[in-house]
Amino acid sequence: MIAGTAAEIKLLPSTTEIDYDGAEDRPPFDPTDTSSVTTLKAAMHTSTAPDEVRCREDERAKVIDLIQGCLRDHKPGSLYLAGLPGTGKTLTLKDVQRTTERWGIVGKTRPRVAFINCMSVHNAKDIFGVVLDQLGERVASEDRAPSVGSIEYSNIPEVVALRRVVTSMNGGMCIILLDEMDQLETRDQEVLYELFALPALKGSRCVLAGVSNAINLTDRVLPRLRARGCEPALVTFSAYDAKQLKVLLKQRLAALPFKAFEDSALELCSRKVGAATGDMRKALNVCATAVDICVQEATKISEDGSEAPASAKGTVKISHMARALSKTYASPVVDSIRALPQMQQMVLCSAIKLLSSTHAMETTLGALHDRYVITCKTAGVKDLSQGEFHNMCSALSDHCLVKIGNASNDRLRKLRLLATRDDVEFSLQGVNFFRNLLGINE
Repeated sequence: MIAGTAAEIKLLPSTTEIDYDGAEDRPPFDPTDTSSVTTLKAAMHTSTAPDEVRCREDERAKVIDLIQGCLRDHKPGSLYLAGLPGTGKTLTLKDVQRTTERWGIVGKTRPRVAFINCMSVHNAKDIFGVVLDQLGERVASEDRAPSVGSIEYSNIPEVVALRRVVTSMNGGMCIILLDEMDQLETRDQEVLYELFALPALKGSRCVLAGVSNAINLTDRVLPRLRARGCEPALVTFSAYDAKQLKVLLKQRLAALPFKAFEDSALELCSRKVGAATGDMRKALNVCATAVDICVQEATKISEDGSEAPASAKGTVKISHMARALSKTYASPVVDSIRALPQMQQMVLCSAIKLLSSTHAMETTLGALHDRYVITCKTAGVKDLSQGEFHNMCSALSDHCLVKIGNASNDRLRKLRLLATRDDVEFSLQGVNFFRNLLGINE
């Protein structure tokens, strides 16, 4: 078994404190200032990588420990970073690249590091030549010699040269970092087999790390790795949760000279994206759309030529974020709630408030009507009669937003919400009346 492979890797305890607070004593963002808009969009762009890897400390530690151990012991190793898109795999791998290059500066033996995004390789077989080039090597005359491997690949000069390089006693350690590794899949999978076999060669000084969105790539397309004793260690990147997404968004915003987003807007984005995919890139794209909406609103000129009111200018608000999320996540439930008459929306809000206060899954129509009356009084709205209220509940049931049970007494009929609190809040928070009713702060 290769040093640092699946049999040897151990999980590290999580000691990460993910709360992150940027400087709050900053002037508000001015969406009418072109320079500020450009700066904000650059900070939120997916191509902008933060200096510090947050919320992936455990995964980074596993990768660093494995590679560091291989370099310390002069032994080969391989690992595979897998997870859904937007979960920090590439960011972690780039941080590993910077870290290993720093080791080369301060260490006695400088490892050679190759970092390649496989999307840039047009033909999968070209990867061997690209790796050679980044390691500062080239094909030599002796690289025509036969070597162990598949018949098809054993005489390819770049493959032979790469094997020679990673097994050279005088060449030092080689670290090969491959992003988007699934782009190297071929019909016979020999390219991937050859790459993962490099650390298994006799006398190998190669550490190989690959990244892919496919969690089961090595099991699915490389079943022979285990038999060959060169199965890579697996480091899995789970989807970000809402709290982590908010930390990462604030990390990007903290260095800006202005406050760009209301905290409630970031909270909404984090919760919605966290519940859907946990994809940080998606969260950044939603934020960019919210910025566009804010800018358009602030710079809009009315028909009579006057500028938009001052209230339309300032930080990106929860209303901007709600509209941005609506463009990104189309939801029949959200559309249904938004299309309801106001009284039916108030009944839904009353149900949300009642069930949240009791931590129950269902209530009775009688209890809900009592809460509805209180809600109407608080909001200064005339409430419906009990008969009209029951008709409203039946209409909500027709929209599949609630489920109502049977009972001889209408007040004792059970009601269960089918729409989630997040759906209701997301649908109505763009309206000040319902935002106040639900207790959503701007």
